[in-house]
This record gives sequence, C-alpha cells and structure tokens, in this order.
Amino acid sequence: MKVYNDIIRQGRVVRGSIGVKWSQGVSQTDTLEAFGLDHGVLVEDVAPSGPAGKAGMKGDDIIVAMNDRPVKDGEELVTKVADLPIGSSALFTVDRNGKRIDLKVAVAERSMVWQGEAQLSESHPPTAVPGTPHGLNPSKFGITIMRLTQKERQDLAIDDKTGVKVISIDPGSFAEDIGLREGDAILSVNRQNVTSPDEVMRVQATFKAGQAVALRIARAPVGRRGQPQRAYLSGRLPAD
Repeated sequence: MKVYNDIIRQGRVVRGSIGVKWSQGVSQTDTLEAFGLDHGVLVEDVAPSGPAGKAGMKGDDIIVAMNDRPVKDGEELVTKVADLPIGSSALFTVDRNGKRIDLKVAVAERSMVWQGEAQLSESHPPTAVPGTPHGLNPSKFGITIMRLTQKERQDLAIDDKTGVKVISIDPGSFAEDIGLREGDAILSVNRQNVTSPDEVMRVQATFKAGQAVALRIARAPVGRRGQPQRAYLSGRLPAD
C-alpha cells in the first residue's frame, strides 16, 4: 500500500533514511558477540548532515533498538526505517562503548540524505516494496527504478512513453548477473513494454523462480558520445 500511494502521489517510490552506513553482506555476529551483544547494527559511518548525525549518532555506535523494539541486523533496520513516513521521528537506542544512549532521529528522504553518493541515493529509490528492503522492485530483479524525465528520454532517444530508469542495483542480484547498469532504461520485460515502475512491478509479480527473463534496455554511450545503445539482457531468475 505504501508503494502504491507513493507512486500515485509522486510517480516514484520514496524511501526513508536516517543516514548511516554499515558493512552490508558481511556478518557482524562475531563482532557483536565480542562486545557482549547478540543483535544490533554496527555503524561504520554517519552522514554528517543526515538525521542520525544531527541527532548525535556516531561511527562505532551499535543500533540495538528502534522505538524500544530490538533491531536484529541491517536488513531489519532498513525495513523498519522504510516503513516510517518521511518527516516522522523514531527513538533509536545505541550501545556506545557499553553504555546505552537513546537518540531521537528524524526520517528523511534517502535521495536528499545521500545526494553526493549515487550508489546510495534514490533520486532514488532503493525500492520500498512490501517485504523487501531494497527499493521498488522486489528481490526477483534486485533493482531500484523510477520514471524517466523528458531530458533522459531525449538523451536515450526514446520517442514514446516506454521506459523506466534504473537507479541502483543490488550486489549479487539477478540484475547484476545479467549486466544491467545504473542509468540504463528498461524498455520492456519479456516483450511487454513498461512505462512506469508500477507496470514493472505488475509484470515481475507473475514470474517464478527459474523462469527466463529478457529485459530490453536503452543505454547511454560511453563518454556520452555516439548513439544510445539498444540491447537485450537476459537470464533465469534465481530461487527465492
């Protein structure tokens, strides 16, 4: 429902962020155990002008709870934050050198928090799709997408209304495996033209693990010189 409402209101999925980084894809279990903890998220870095930084959160803090509920790991943290409306606040409990500290942190739009870091920004979009922490598109594809602007259509020589822009790609995902890149425009999925993130979501929802999927894409030329490329990128969806 949140995804649907975001698309209706803004034409894209808006993801919340508090402006913290941690080692994604790396287990923190042993580190946490060494600190006497059995859950939490060890913060590696904090965006100085982001909500967490303004609230006093620091690198090496361990987020152990949000609104008095335990936070198991980074994925759970992303999901919890994504469920909160932009502009709302939440109480984060951190372990700092063995001392518990409560910090009230506002939730901001991710694209604004990480403006200088394209791989973390959505202007985004990781999509949030219910049940996934990675953005609009479910984990079947592992991408974040949004509508194309008129200038982007011109740059990619897209004359009609088809196409959605790829904002980010999850490491190890189906999208990464087939060679999709940030900035590509997806024109069709298994020969079904797509004109919005909502359409991509509907199409992918019909796919099953192991099914072959072909994405027709438009890609800007290297160095922005020459003609935009058209290509099919295909593969089989991994098991859930």
